[in-house]
Amino acid sequence: MNDVIQIVEMSGAPLIVVSNDVVTALSYGMLTKPSIKTWADLKGKTIMVGGPKDNTVYYTRVMARPNGLKDTDYVFHIAGASGARFAALKSGAVDAAMLTDPFDSQAELEGYNRIDDLRPKYLKAENYAGGRRHRDKRLGRGAP
Repeated sequence: MNDVIQIVEMSGAPLIVVSNDVVTALSYGMLTKPSIKTWADLKGKTIMVGGPKDNTVYYTRVMARPNGLKDTDYVFHIAGASGARFAALKSGAVDAAMLTDPFDSQAELEGYNRIDDLRPKYLKAENYAGGRRHRDKRLGRGAP
C-alpha cells in the first residue's frame, strides 16, 4: 500500500483513501515440507519467517507453544515477504514457512502440508488492537 501511495503522490494525482475502522490480521498458515505433518515433526527443524522482529516470529511462537514446542526447539531463517518465504520452502532451504495468501494456497496445491492456521484458533478479533473490544473501548462503549 505504501508503494501505491508514493507513486500517486509523485505523479501529482489526487489521493483518496477509502478505509474502515475494522483491522484484521492476515490469514497466516504454517506450511511444511511433505514429510512434516505435525508440530512435533518441526522439532529441530528450520522455519522461514519475515524478519528477526517481524510479526511472523511472534505468530509462529503463538502457534508453536501450545503445540508443545519451545522457542529453542526450532531455528528461524529470515526471508522477508511471503513470496520469498515460499521460494525458500520450495527450494528445500527450510523445512517450514509462515505464509499468507496466495502463497499458502499455492503451496498446498503443490503438495506442501498446512499443519496449522493462525486465525481463528490462536488470534481472535478480541486479541488484537483492531478487535471489537479495543474499538468499543476507544469509542467509549466500555469493554466487556
